[in-house]
Order: sequence, then C-alpha cells, then structure tokens
Amino acid sequence: MRVQAGKGGGWGGDNAGMEIAFADRVLRTVCENGDVALLGIDAEVSDALRDRLADLRAADSVLGMPGIEVMTGEDPEPTAQIALVAGYSLIAKANHRQPARAQDGTVDWTRVRRIQITRISRM
Repeated sequence: MRVQAGKGGGWGGDNAGMEIAFADRVLRTVCENGDVALLGIDAEVSDALRDRLADLRAADSVLGMPGIEVMTGEDPEPTAQIALVAGYSLIAKANHRQPARAQDGTVDWTRVRRIQITRISRM
C-alpha cells in the first residue's frame, strides 16, 4: 500500500519528495479518499489530513516540516508525530528496511524518504 510522491519543490531542495505507505487498507482509504466515516473524524480533520499528506509528498524530510515531533522513547521503531488539528496527529515510522542512522545510533530522519503512516491518533 504505497503512494509514490510526485516531483516538485517542497520544504527545501529538488528531491522527489517522500514516499508514503499505509499500515492497512482502512487507513489508506481514509487518508487518500477522505472517507472519514470509517474512523469517525470530522471534515476539519479530514481537510487537515489531506493537506498534511500533500506536504509530506512534497517534503524532502519530515524534519523540514513544521508541526513534526520525532519520538524515540522505548519503542524499537522511532516514530514521527505529525500534527493535524483539534488534537489529532498522524503517527508515522521510517519505512526503510534499515533506516540510515546517526552517529548515536538513532534514526537519521533527515535521510528518511519513505514513511509508513501507522495510525491517526487523538491526543
């Protein structure tokens, strides 16, 4: 369940942008088609979701975007929390077999070009 990002500008550079995959078909349907009834979210959240996905497809890195918080925590797979509206966020993880690592061993999010949206969360 992968969506190839299009060519174009973005948040800095001439890269092709991010490649986005989804954890399951329901999440993909909600994200791509705006079928918000599947998750019970309102139109405002749906609009923000569509806008953030467009931002991600154009971005060179999740770190170059406003409203992104990388969470390392205890989880073996660090995630990025991508703010939407009304307390909702997209939760994503690097979708590389072996993501690039920084010298300290953490995921180097500046080099992550493939992400998987794992869920929509309400904080």
